[in-house]
Amino acid sequence: MSAPTGSTGPLLEVRDLVVTVRRAHREVRVVDGVDLAIGAGECVALVGESGAGKTLTALALLDVLPQGARASGRLVFDGRDLAALDPDERRRVNGSGIALALQEPAGAFDPVYTIGEQIAESLRLHARLPRAAAWVRAVELLDEVGIAGAAERAHARAHELSGGQRQRAMLAMAVAAGPKLLVADEPTSALDATLRVEILELLRRLQATRGMALFVVTHDLGVVAELAARVAVMYAGRIVEEAPVERLFARPAHPYTAALLRARPQLAVRASGAAIPGQAPEPGRWPGGCRFHPRCGLARERCEHEVPPLADLAGAHERRSACFFAEEVR
Repeated sequence: MSAPTGSTGPLLEVRDLVVTVRRAHREVRVVDGVDLAIGAGECVALVGESGAGKTLTALALLDVLPQGARASGRLVFDGRDLAALDPDERRRVNGSGIALALQEPAGAFDPVYTIGEQIAESLRLHARLPRAAAWVRAVELLDEVGIAGAAERAHARAHELSGGQRQRAMLAMAVAAGPKLLVADEPTSALDATLRVEILELLRRLQATRGMALFVVTHDLGVVAELAARVAVMYAGRIVEEAPVERLFARPAHPYTAALLRARPQLAVRASGAAIPGQAPEPGRWPGGCRFHPRCGLARERCEHEVPPLADLAGAHERRSACFFAEEVR
């Protein structure tokens, strides 16, 4: 994925990212050669079905993969090769450079300490604020993200907050040190419709007021449409299409993307979309050739044996597709 036109270079550049996990005494690839770039102040979405490798891609950016998983590839953030940093330097990058908002906000907080204490501790670590100033700033951050009675709620523990309040508190902690990039993993998946709208608006506001980049990992194309400028579509560990959001929605260039768009719920008629036939393959059991070919209506013999590269589309600006028959996709 190229940097936005006119930029001097991406804020984050990922090349050939591979993530493996240990399963049944063997290593299985879950993310398989992902390339990504995110410009300063830009919002990029990574979308796909559950199990595609989206979350592990996001966690690899901060080097916080679960036990038994490991990553390889080249990650350059703000001109620095992250692999070349020692552990202390990498921890400083996490928080003050790249921050993570987890899918489940309760997991972001230690149940023993109040949310105010934990946000203040992050500020003391990354912003080097003294204790009293860090507490004042923590309350200000809780107020900034829309938690009513912030001064009082700062003394609460995570389990004492509602789901929406926890989501807001997690975002307050994530942006506390002024990161240049916020990685948000499924930011609305556990929320009802009203809270979903509020959290999306909060993310837009935080990005705009702070000038930070936003990398959103989601299965929800509605979130993509409302937040992102560019989108990468992931299937079976690989990026299969990338494009500016409006162009992708207007005319997808990969059969999987087209199937995702058809599968969206059609709210106007209160009906669900058309389900994608078949099931996504499990990591380690990927078919040869194009990994989508067993579910694809355009598949031909070539697709069973050849791996389509993620290539620029002729005459299409900032668009790439991993399909031999991209021009036929509707």
